[in-house]
Amino acid sequence: MSNEAVEAKIRTLLETLGEPLPPGAGPPELERLRAEVRTRFALEAPGDWLEFLGRMNGFELDGLSLFPAAPSDDGAGGVLDSNAEIRLGSWPSERLLLGSESASLYLVHEAPAGRYLLVDRTSKILVSRPTFHQIVSATLRRCHPNLLGG
Repeated sequence: MSNEAVEAKIRTLLETLGEPLPPGAGPPELERLRAEVRTRFALEAPGDWLEFLGRMNGFELDGLSLFPAAPSDDGAGGVLDSNAEIRLGSWPSERLLLGSESASLYLVHEAPAGRYLLVDRTSKILVSRPTFHQIVSATLRRCHPNLLGG
């Protein structure tokens, strides 16, 4: 499924579920995020993920959360806060947490391999994909097979 098709499907699903369509993060917010990821976690923010946030700044879809660039007004945590919190445990330092599925599965970017992963709470790799859109599509297919069908 192409990047555009994945994003279109997410937008359609959000509309169908009566969820608001999140606006994209602006360039200054994305640059702050890139700098903070580098400074706080010694990681490079992946470009395809940042581009997605520029078009759709996070979402909540049937238990799947993609964290926004910054905490939202409704109290949803942003990617920086989520990463700071998870690093209080034994989280691998080369992984940037991007989202979660019902708090039991995690959507991450792993450096230096440059791959996207769906991992469980024990860090077991369930799915690995080379691009952000591919891991989002695979996560939806694995966790919510009815959502991306047809």
